[in-house]
Amino acid sequence: MTSIPPLSKEDIDAVLDSAAGVTPPPGAQWRFDDVPHEPLLRHIQALSHSRFIFVYDWTNEFSRGGDPRFTCRRTLAQADLTLLRKLMTAHLRMDRFCENHLASLIICGYWQACLDRLQELRRAM
Repeated sequence: MTSIPPLSKEDIDAVLDSAAGVTPPPGAQWRFDDVPHEPLLRHIQALSHSRFIFVYDWTNEFSRGGDPRFTCRRTLAQADLTLLRKLMTAHLRMDRFCENHLASLIICGYWQACLDRLQELRRAM
């Protein structure tokens, strides 16, 4: 079984703060080349530095992306912090194997939904 590193409120705040400028403003429509490279890189670094993302067998957990939970907004809306971290980690890992995977999630609003859920969980701490 994988040990999930604990997170402090400050760790979560750092992740949320690092997301500024990564997703489109409300009502905006982005294309792939609109996704800002530098803010996204800083956000990914913050996710790693805070230990928000962690090593686990995401390919087995989510059937290499074939598990319906992998992109289900309903699952995301009900996710606890552990599942949210697993989902976000898996999507970041998937981006290494599927070009523009993360950019697609940003464009369709899924990544913002992840951040919104993280904000909800943070407020409840």
